[in-house]
Amino acid sequence: MSALSRLWYSTSVQVKFLWICLPAALLLAVGGTVLQRYLANQRALDSAVQQFDETGQRTAQALSTELWNYNVTQARAIVRSLMLIPNVVQVSTVELSKGQVVTGSQFEMALVDPGSQETEQRGRRTVEFPIRIERPPNAAEVVGKLTITYSLKHVLDENDRLRNRAMATGTVGLLLIIGATLYALNRAVLKPIGAVAASARQSDADFVPIKMHAGDQVGQLVRAFNDLRVRQIESNQQLQTARDEAVAANAAKSAF
Repeated sequence: MSALSRLWYSTSVQVKFLWICLPAALLLAVGGTVLQRYLANQRALDSAVQQFDETGQRTAQALSTELWNYNVTQARAIVRSLMLIPNVVQVSTVELSKGQVVTGSQFEMALVDPGSQETEQRGRRTVEFPIRIERPPNAAEVVGKLTITYSLKHVLDENDRLRNRAMATGTVGLLLIIGATLYALNRAVLKPIGAVAASARQSDADFVPIKMHAGDQVGQLVRAFNDLRVRQIESNQQLQTARDEAVAANAAKSAF
């Protein structure tokens, strides 16, 4: 028998229960919690990305009108308004002519949030939006490009916090469930079995029937053991009485 087998057979039922149930329970509870939290986090990220994409598309559409009307002042106001959106780090625009950047264009702008941490790159995303002008007949010309850099660090940090809290809560809940299960297992099964084992080691004179009110299989086992011990004690007493009578008869015969 291997050392692992000897260890398995020598451990208590509680330890065996933990060895069997704890890994599977941890995998199901914690793994399921992490998966659920991951899906929720992904939805939060997708929602944030969609909001920024929609904002960029609407802004590019608004800038196309200002470029068409050559309204530099309004175009700059639109670009500056993007910097008022939380978590927008940088906004820039360029004017294009036949796909080439127009050097020195008044529509070339670059704004950077001075409070942003240059070294913090986690969650940053840069998206480019073409600025198109509809020209007849049903043809769109790209006359500029809007670039927005924004940070999703706050979303990622919140996702991490919620994930860690969910894992901690799931682990604590799982341990409480396992503890309650072990307590119930001990009271319903292990304690009666221990009482049977202890009673089996008692002498006939010290035997006291085990009190068991449960009607389940364990209760039936304990009552069957009590009946067996009572019959065994009665049988031993009968044998002892018969032996004593035989010894007395032999003694009387010898004396005669």
